[in-house]
Amino acid sequence: MTSITASLAVIGDVAVPFAAPTVSALRDVELLDGQRAIAEIRRRLDALAATVAGEIAHRSRRELGHEGLAQSRGQRSAEGLISQLTGTSAREARTLVRAAELLPVAPEGAVPAPPQPEWMRVVGDAVARAAISVEAADIIRTRLAAADRPHRDPAERARVDEALEDAARRLVAEAGAATLEQLAARAARSRDDIDAAGVVRREEVLREKRFLRFTPQLDGMTRVAGLLDPESAAILVPILDSATSPRRGGSRRRRAAARRPQARRPHPRHEGRPRVRGAH
Repeated sequence: MTSITASLAVIGDVAVPFAAPTVSALRDVELLDGQRAIAEIRRRLDALAATVAGEIAHRSRRELGHEGLAQSRGQRSAEGLISQLTGTSAREARTLVRAAELLPVAPEGAVPAPPQPEWMRVVGDAVARAAISVEAADIIRTRLAAADRPHRDPAERARVDEALEDAARRLVAEAGAATLEQLAARAARSRDDIDAAGVVRREEVLREKRFLRFTPQLDGMTRVAGLLDPESAAILVPILDSATSPRRGGSRRRRAAARRPQARRPHPRHEGRPRVRGAH
């Protein structure tokens, strides 16, 4: 039986046909250790993929026009080319390119970028060390960047810089034991703590994006699509969940109704006549 460790040891040799190991006989501790090892390898591959994506983006930059790498391969952007090469979504390709912008080593020949704030260097260093995934890095970067607004007051600027660096270090340390959803929530709280004045503005932006669209289907069902801001979601999601989740009583009510004796259908001659209680 090939172990998870043995599979990981040769997984980079594309000349060797890949075969997933059988894991059903592994003990619980071996299974969990294997999953952690796989996650570590994925983070390392993420860092390598981001490095390569950054170079592809550099060789596909807009000023090169049709001579750029992406356009010369029939793609409009580096993200499109990466998506085509990897068979992944455009969103995943953008995440790789954005992660590459955080890495400490810039592509050779690239125009020197403006100095990054310290909190962004903290996140980029974590990606380069394979301490966090590129998805986690993108979440931290996106949330904290919203709090990194210009400040005319030097003292306030220094406070924000210090708070952002502390938040970035804390979120990087917590990322390994949190889901992406949990990390996003924690990063959002850190952003709001640092930039309390921007909370109202961000809430207004989210409210402007919200919508609900109901499309009747031919079979009688109704398709629902939309976006809800947190306040609207807090109201609507529990209502919709209780109405559609079998565990909340939906199927139970149907089963109870099916067990109840059915009312006898009136004879056609009596349909439409008012029923008089007590009549024989």
